[in-house]
Amino acid sequence: MIRVRCPGCQRPIQVGNEQAGKVVQCVECGKNFRLPQIKPAATAVKPAAPVVEKGSKKTALSETPISVKEDEWEDRSPYAIQHDPGPQKKEEEENRVSELVRRSERIKARERALATIEKPGFYFKVLATYCAVITVLAFLALSGDAVLAAFKRQMHASQLAEERARALKQGGDAPAEMKRDWPLSTTEKIFGEDTHYILVQLILIAVTAAVLVALGVIITGAERFRRVDGYHWVMAGCITGIVVGLAGAAIPGYLFCQLMQDAGDDLYGYLGKFLGGLLTAPIPLMGLASLFVLMLATRKDIKREFFWRPGQPITDMDDEDNEDEEEEPDEEEEEDEED
Repeated sequence: MIRVRCPGCQRPIQVGNEQAGKVVQCVECGKNFRLPQIKPAATAVKPAAPVVEKGSKKTALSETPISVKEDEWEDRSPYAIQHDPGPQKKEEEENRVSELVRRSERIKARERALATIEKPGFYFKVLATYCAVITVLAFLALSGDAVLAAFKRQMHASQLAEERARALKQGGDAPAEMKRDWPLSTTEKIFGEDTHYILVQLILIAVTAAVLVALGVIITGAERFRRVDGYHWVMAGCITGIVVGLAGAAIPGYLFCQLMQDAGDDLYGYLGKFLGGLLTAPIPLMGLASLFVLMLATRKDIKREFFWRPGQPITDMDDEDNEDEEEEPDEEEEEDEED
């Protein structure tokens, strides 16, 4: 029996004597190397005694052999040929090789899972990040619109006060009300014309914070999904993404319905609704991506990779799967016997 160490990862490998001189591959790191040849034991020849001249008074000094430990060469050389171990060590080595093979298969399965979810996870994260950016931009636009509408109302009130003061000086009747000469703003249409702009700002801040927190959960779930880590975060991100996608689908749907009903007299309003519909269209797409990622994450071959970490002992999940597969034919045989 030949026992060597891999020159790449220094893992012990045990093969039969018939493999001597052949190229083998390490199951741990995949490195190819050639096994050493087994040379036949040479016949020991007793060295001749040193010749000493008769007239010489010097005596030949015997050379002291250097003591070498029995396992010193085995520790240093990966090609050392060792003796056949006992039954217990042999069984331990076989279990170790089996564990290395199982770990290699599990790493390959994890790589296949990562390759499957790489693109869906990337697009899912991109859509969620885009929605977060659109949310911040919408908050800034609506906040500025509320401030501008409040400024126009203040200017209108100041102009009305000046007209009343001028009429009182001239001895005439003061105007009761002045008509608006500008259309309602977006925030006035949403919150009402008489709502104070500070209250509008507080509502906008609360809604934006809630949406950003939900999108943060979605982005975290997408990142965990890409790294096959944190199954509960992935589930929370997918469910939140579906809910946000369904709720956010009302925005582009409403804007596109307004475009279909608009006669097109106001060109700027028409373009604003069209651009708003395009900018908010990725929100329902994020909901569809969340549903697709949820379907992928619940697949049996991908789900089990979330609960295994490289470096941890390999569980018997594969054996349990095989047992489940073996139980199904037994149930079918019982049904056949009943028939």
